Formats: sequence, structure tokens, C-alpha cells
Amino acid sequence: LAFLTCVVISTSTGTATGTLTAVGTIMLPLGVQSGCSVEVMCGAVLGGSVFGDNLAPISDTTIASALTQETTIKKVVRSRFKYAVVAGIFASILLVIVGIQTTDAKAVTELALDAANAKYLVFLIIPVLVVVLSLKGANLITALLIGDAIGVVLLLALNCLSFADLFLAEGIFISGMEGMTGALLLIMFGFILSSIMQDTGLLNKVLGRIKRYARTPRSAEIICLLFIVVVSVVIGAPTVNIAICGPVVHEIMEQFKADRARAANVLDGVSCGVGYLIPHNPPSMMLTGLAISTGAVLDPNFSPLNYIRYNFHCMGLVIVFVVVNLFDMLVLDIGIFCHSKKLRIAGTEDMDKEYKN
Repeated sequence: LAFLTCVVISTSTGTATGTLTAVGTIMLPLGVQSGCSVEVMCGAVLGGSVFGDNLAPISDTTIASALTQETTIKKVVRSRFKYAVVAGIFASILLVIVGIQTTDAKAVTELALDAANAKYLVFLIIPVLVVVLSLKGANLITALLIGDAIGVVLLLALNCLSFADLFLAEGIFISGMEGMTGALLLIMFGFILSSIMQDTGLLNKVLGRIKRYARTPRSAEIICLLFIVVVSVVIGAPTVNIAICGPVVHEIMEQFKADRARAANVLDGVSCGVGYLIPHNPPSMMLTGLAISTGAVLDPNFSPLNYIRYNFHCMGLVIVFVVVNLFDMLVLDIGIFCHSKKLRIAGTEDMDKEYKN
């Protein structure tokens, strides 16, 4: 439940940090009172928060990966959807299995649930609607405006707030814009850092070394994947990692005419998958603080190392892209069924010359 809640909220907001802050504050103490393992709960909250950070059209990583690979957000989201869903199903299954094994039924306390709050579940249609409209080809701004308009109507209809409350300093309009300020600054400084590395010639040196080994489309993609992994381990911040690795990946994949959306998906998927498995990534540190401050954890030495192994969604993302590359290498590049359109991976249609060689 914690994982799916975070999936819905992160997909609608596009932020992992905001999602785990909102959900973790409530779900971590609730989960502990229900007899759940706090480590598994933290892994579920973090993994679900990453789902939207990787997929949402308004996510900073989605925007950064699309910009660095010179493709559209619409194309990136449509092609990325299947990868995110597969990783999400993988995580859901493992969380159910591990949850059953680690839940202490004797520790369950009586929880008072207010049935009157059930009416607020109607707000779940907003993120679903935004995602559906984006996948159907609607302009991102149009889809968001429709979702916002419906949300405001529902808030007023359910007497959650008055019309005047919308325009207060702490109202949803101003607080919503302030909430995106940090993400915008992070993207901006990430690209500034990338430009500095390019102007100093560091990126050209890295490109020169990598290009020696990138002789085929598949070897180029695998080398890019490994490069992203190394930088992700060092940095631990997916958006900054994308800004740094993006120009390198674009330069390498462009010479083989690889699909731009596919390159963006590998860049974002691996950056999020590996980046959020690194204990020193900022959202994990924040989630650790929440677990301690809310009383869900009493051990002051509690750290991301205690629950990173339960972040199954990020593991799923890494596995998905590794499997896709292995499939392409073993089935397409070697030549088995290389001309079968049924087995062709989206984004490889323009590589017929390399396959026939």
C-alpha cells in the first residue's frame, strides 16, 4: 500500500523527495503500528517515490534526460512507460513476499479509521488523468492545467478550502510554485556544471577514451550504461548525474543514429536505478531522518544501509535495462531472428545496416 501510494503521488508530482516526505510522515508510523518492518516500509516508500521521478512528464529527471538527448518529453514518457511498469510489478511482487515474511502480526495495534475521509480518494483520478492525457498525445501543459482545474473544483466542492484560500501565501498556488523552485535550480546548476566540464575539455577527454571501445550500436549503448553507473555511484543525485552524463551519451549514440528516446530512457532509468540505491543519495538521507523524527525508528544509528536492500523498484529498473541490452546483443546483434519485426526492440529500426553486416 505504501509503495502504490507513493507511485500515484510521485507520478502526479514528479518529485521523489516531495513524495517520500508527504507519504513517509504518515505511512512509516502507521506501518510500524501495523506490525510491518520499518526497513521494508522505507524501501517501499523510496521505491514508489522513484517510480514517478523516473516516469512523470513533469519530473526533473524526465525533463533533463529529454533535453540532453534532444528529444520530446512526450516521446520519452510513452516509450519509458513499459520499462517503469515492468520494474514496478517486479517491486510489488517482492514487497508482498517480503512483507508477509517480516510482518509481526502480534505487534499490530488497533487503528482508528475515519470512514468520512474515504471521499478524498476521488483525488486519485487527477494524477491518473494527467498521465493518460500525456500518453494520448496531449500537450504537457494542457494536461497539467486540466488536472489542476479538476483538483480546484474538487477542493471547493468538498469544502476542503474556500475560494479565497487559493490565493493565500500558504495556498496551493503559491506553495506549489515554491515547491518547484528547488527542482528548477537543481536542473539549472546541473547543466551549468555540465557546461563547465565541457568548456574545460574534460568531457572531450572522456569522450575520446570511450569512443575507442564504442564500435557498434550495442557496444556503444553498453559502454554508456557502464559510464552512467560509475558516475551515479560517485554522485548519488540522478538529476545532476543526467546533466553530466547526458552530453556524453548523446555524442556517442548520435554517431550510430540510435533512437533519442531510447538513449534518454537508458540515461534516466540507470541514473535513477543506481542513484537511489546509493546510500548517500539525498532522498534516502531525508527518509532516514523522517523515520527517526516520526518515532518509527528508535535506533539513532539507523541509516539507509538498513533498508536500501528493500528498494526493489530501483533494482528492477537496473535489471530491465541490463536484460534489454543483453537481449539486443544476443538476439539481434548475433543475428538470430535479427530480421524479425516481432522481436525488434523499439528504437532499433534504423540499425538494419549494422545487423546485416
